[in-house]
Amino acid sequence: MTIKTADIVLVYGEGFFSFLIKIGNWFGKFLNLSAYPSIGITHVGIMVNDRDIVEALSNGVTLRPFPYTKNYKIYSLERLTDEEREIIKHAALIMVGAKYSWYQLFFLAVIKIFHIEWIFKGIGHNGQICSRVVGAAYSSIRYYFNNEALDVADPSDLAEHILGNSEWKLVS
Repeated sequence: MTIKTADIVLVYGEGFFSFLIKIGNWFGKFLNLSAYPSIGITHVGIMVNDRDIVEALSNGVTLRPFPYTKNYKIYSLERLTDEEREIIKHAALIMVGAKYSWYQLFFLAVIKIFHIEWIFKGIGHNGQICSRVVGAAYSSIRYYFNNEALDVADPSDLAEHILGNSEWKLVS
């Protein structure tokens, strides 16, 4: 299978922020909030062709050549048409240049640890995080991950959906 536009990259991060996300996932496991809390997915991105990725990084939403050489997996939703893939790509590219939302990342961690998703709905925010970029791009074709509100979905939520859904196939 080859990498296509709109394929999703799941990253098993090793940096400082990945460590913090893993701590949050551990708390989720301790409080029994997640079916797959220990899978280690701490970042997601979306392929816009076979060599470039759109992802939210600390400096904002970026388009760059695929940088990962280890600790990642790429999944494809096979049923997507070429037209749907282009719509997803366009939606992802529109977000390039948006700033990163440290605010959203912090509150997402608090919300996930204490299982208070309802409190985040309706709270405005500026900027993006990685899971929101992917979720928003896919919502452009009315595809939603676990029916999660985009504001309360983290990389492990998207990974749970992908790994638990037979429509998604491992590419790389």
